[in-house]
Amino acid sequence: MDTLNNALHVLKHESRMLKNVPKKTLEKLIANGDIVEYKSDSVILLQGEVNSNVYFILEGSACVYSNKKFIVKLSRRGDVFGEMSIVSGNPCSATISSDSHLKTLVIDTMDVDTSDDIRAEMYQLFSIILAEKLKDMNKRFETLNQ
Repeated sequence: MDTLNNALHVLKHESRMLKNVPKKTLEKLIANGDIVEYKSDSVILLQGEVNSNVYFILEGSACVYSNKKFIVKLSRRGDVFGEMSIVSGNPCSATISSDSHLKTLVIDTMDVDTSDDIRAEMYQLFSIILAEKLKDMNKRFETLNQ
């Protein structure tokens, strides 16, 4: 299976956040991205820096740190990071570093073809992703408060 077909499989069938997104939308998304690999302990996003990329984990894991404190490990295929700073227009609210060898689908939202409706579809995807992350965060707070 070639790399882009593998990315489509991961996003469509293994991502907990994107499993209900139409295949055609995911194909458009992938067509605007690049496969990028990182060695273990590579800093991918730095808290406070401007970001225009969204990252989808295809293999490996990454850790999220806020103010140098560990927040969460992203280890599921299809997990996403970088979308919050794109939607908000603010600098990154966390530092993301690879915890292992990491293979990602990276989409630079500044390079997305504006002649297509992909931007609107991307922002719809980001809404789904952020809603899922909020739901996960609420579950964690409930667990902590019990």
